[in-house]
Amino acid sequence: MKIQGKIYRAKKASVFVAPTFSGSGLRIKIPHALAAGIPVVTTKFGVEGLLEKEKSGVLIANDETAFANGVIELILNRKKAKKLSEQGTLYIEKNYSEKAALKVFNSVL
Repeated sequence: MKIQGKIYRAKKASVFVAPTFSGSGLRIKIPHALAAGIPVVTTKFGVEGLLEKEKSGVLIANDETAFANGVIELILNRKKAKKLSEQGTLYIEKNYSEKAALKVFNSVL
């Protein structure tokens, strides 16, 4: 099977906001935003289920004030937003791309 082009395309947003203050599991919208190169602000609950959370390029804020400040920071600090965007895209490529999935698949055969 060969995949042509990008699977996920999104309009370019400045910041993806995922104010998740409870729950568990992977929030699939967060990896989608990272794959689209959109910097993400979320909470410790928002990154549950992600591999290598500390390398994901996600800004983690665990209370309402820190969350709002994180969103404002990424809107105003384009250099930091760009860095997180690039880090997130590389993170998705390393951990969730077709190449990454085939590596895991082949390791169990």
